Amino acid sequence: MEKYLKFLTVIMCISLISCRSIVSNPGKPLIDKSIELGRSYEIQDFNAKIYTIKICAMDDENIYGIAKGNERVIIKRSDIRQMKKWQVLNSVIVGALAVAAVIFIPI
Repeated sequence: MEKYLKFLTVIMCISLISCRSIVSNPGKPLIDKSIELGRSYEIQDFNAKIYTIKICAMDDENIYGIAKGNERVIIKRSDIRQMKKWQVLNSVIVGALAVAAVIFIPI
């Protein structure tokens, strides 16, 4: 039982670390329908600076958000290299299902 608890802990840690999905990158263009207002995103620009912001508004040229400490951030759409959105719940569910499959399905 102790082995299963350690395995469950490792799976949950891995799933929480990898709980981001890519919304936009150089090979995948930024589409307005894929951005939700009020949701947290991790945005990397072409200078390798990473912003973790909550999207407040957007227009044809800029994306407006709030970073930690209530700092307002304005990022030009043309400056976005990669954009990721956080999906913690989906990752936890997938990790729990994987653990359940290992425990309950005989190999």
